Amino acid sequence: MSVRLSGSKPDGFQCENWLLDPTVQWEREGWVDWDGLCTLEQRPNGLWINGYHSWGGVNNKIPTERESEVSDSLNLIRVDSVQLRQLDSKLFAHFEYSGSVYALNVTDPIYEEKLAAGGLARRKLGESFITVSLGKDYHGYLYKIAAAIIEREDTESGGER
Repeated sequence: MSVRLSGSKPDGFQCENWLLDPTVQWEREGWVDWDGLCTLEQRPNGLWINGYHSWGGVNNKIPTERESEVSDSLNLIRVDSVQLRQLDSKLFAHFEYSGSVYALNVTDPIYEEKLAAGGLARRKLGESFITVSLGKDYHGYLYKIAAAIIEREDTESGGER
């Protein structure tokens, strides 16, 4: 995608934030294959601070009292597999990364659409990239979110992305 940026807009630990120029339309420039994604892969030792869980989640939140220990809010990680599970109206991505187990709420619009259509109560994905985002304070916690999931299979078959 080609997107014109107006400027950097860091907000605390969310240092990756940028303002988009609303006067310029986004343009699709092409397709990133799996090898291209691999060049963008980040390899943090873990996904921030672990040990805090919510209903349905595992290692999916951080108390705001520990916010000073957080220095960024986005990671593009590669995992061997992802298990998608619906719990009531929410979709969770279950995966292992750097020796820890995670269950994070999925906000990827493609998977949210599949869930709304009723075709995604439980599904196992193969090797995938996950964009993990850390949100701002919500009722005393910073929540880890699976903002996007890209399956290797989709990049090789010209999938939905």
